[in-house]
Amino acid sequence: MPIRRIGATWVFPVTSPPFKNGVVEVDEQGTILSVGSLPSQKFEKASTEFYNGFLVPGFVNTHTHLEFSWCRKMIPMHSGLPRFLARMATLPVLPEEEIASAIDKTILEMYREGVSAAGNILTTEAGIPKKNNLPLRLYHFIELLDLPASRVNVWEKGMEIFHRLTNYPSGFPEFSSVSVTPHAPYTVSVKLFSLIASFAAEKGFPLSIHNQETASENEFFRSGKGDLANTLKKLHVRTEEGFLGKTGSLQAFLPLLTEVTRVLLVHNTFTNAQDIDFALSLHKQLFWVLCPNANLYIENSLPPVDLLRKKNCTICIGTDSPASNNRISILDELKTLSVFFPEISLQELLTWACYNGARALGMESLLGSFEPGKKPGIVLMENSDHRNLRITHQTKTRRLV
Repeated sequence: MPIRRIGATWVFPVTSPPFKNGVVEVDEQGTILSVGSLPSQKFEKASTEFYNGFLVPGFVNTHTHLEFSWCRKMIPMHSGLPRFLARMATLPVLPEEEIASAIDKTILEMYREGVSAAGNILTTEAGIPKKNNLPLRLYHFIELLDLPASRVNVWEKGMEIFHRLTNYPSGFPEFSSVSVTPHAPYTVSVKLFSLIASFAAEKGFPLSIHNQETASENEFFRSGKGDLANTLKKLHVRTEEGFLGKTGSLQAFLPLLTEVTRVLLVHNTFTNAQDIDFALSLHKQLFWVLCPNANLYIENSLPPVDLLRKKNCTICIGTDSPASNNRISILDELKTLSVFFPEISLQELLTWACYNGARALGMESLLGSFEPGKKPGIVLMENSDHRNLRITHQTKTRRLV
């Protein structure tokens, strides 16, 4: 069986510290066979491919919306979430073949830049890639929103999509998983939220929930007023009294979830210390997903990264949708975090972008780190700062495996 021996100036296994002049051995299926140091006699062989750069495992994009791949730059930057949601609701409905073509393009872009898996949010089957030989592992979250004006039973419609996707005779893409999730507590009634929570607990599914993406979200839960409340009213989104009168978003919905459910809290742009303390005291399987470039695109704000780190939160990285980001690139997200939070080491950033994301999607046995038996993919980071082990504005990625 052919074995590739790939060496580099630095190797980042992620679950252990980086080391210099390292080598990773893989078989032809991409399975990691060994990770070691070139100077040792075991690894010093002429067949080694050697690169000047950092070897890292494939990234995990924990949160993206592939179905919106076609509407890049159609909504102005810094519009704020309420106006962003209103503009999204007025976008035209494209033919499925055009949506599918845009999705294929985005998947290929992510793969080439080093993404090995993604959490894909979809509201219809149009968000499912049509190709069966995908280069990425995908976890599809069927996202439900309470829209009474549509006169559709949202739960039944979501379950219909779920059962169709999980019972595909042959067409469901390989390496994919699927579950049902709420969009956000402000777009889902208490009844629907409870149905989703019970289903997730029963099946062992994770949930992915947009959380505190705008300052007016907490205002909505406290008083039922503000910019977000006004937008939801115009969009005919069901707003139920059971969620109102709370001190904030997390206090409204987190008590409805069992501790056995993995919960991906996405964005967290306006989460404060009290919110984090409340969440951590109530739930032990929380993953705080950051999409910094999308937060800058919509609200021109960043989440409280220092606070999340201080509270030892499990942080992951996502990109959100092409409608809310200039590029769907995990590397670009890491560059932004490096600029605004230079104290964070590349080792920590890679833990968020690789291993924690794999854990959030239940893929840590295969992805997220260089360990024998895994198939994380191998990515080369070039044009980085080797002395300080940092990425720079010039850093690029190249997929090797």
